This record gives sequence, C-alpha cells and structure tokens, in this order.
Amino acid sequence: QSLKNYFLFRKTIARAAAFMFNPIDPKYHIQYIKSDLLIINGENDTFIPKRSYELLQKLANKDATFINLKSKHIMPDNKTLIEEIYKISINWLENR
Repeated sequence: QSLKNYFLFRKTIARAAAFMFNPIDPKYHIQYIKSDLLIINGENDTFIPKRSYELLQKLANKDATFINLKSKHIMPDNKTLIEEIYKISINWLENR
C-alpha cells in the first residue's frame, strides 16, 4: 500500500521488505505470549491491512483483549487519538 508511487520498483521493494521484516512479524511470535495482552487496531488503518490485524487477533491467546477503533494509523500529530489510546490503555491496566 505504501509503495503505490514506486510503480517500476514496487514489487522488488516489497519483496526486499518482506524478506527483512518477515522474521519479526508478530504472527510468528504472538502464540508464545501467555500473559494478558491488549491489542488496539484502527479499522481505517492504511498501513496495517484489516486481514493482518484479524489474523493477529485469531492467533492471540484466548484471554487477549482486542479493541478496534474507528480510526486510522496512529500518527504523532493526532493528539486526540493518542489521548484515546492512552485512556484505553490505562483503564485496561487498572482493571487487570
């Protein structure tokens, strides 16, 4: 998705990125997290596809908490979203 402006090299760049980031992909590690887990996703995220966060939710432990916000990807200039995620996280931590 992020490579749409690189028409000629898009596939090559995508393959190189997949090769580099595949070993740290959460889908390979989430099954080993046995403690409480909070996962917050943005349903309108343009960086993380819906199928990716749905797979993560499917693979996570049965006690994990999922919150899917009607938002885009978290960005440093989106103070409102940052505050919302902060409040959700604090509330989740206090109720553990």
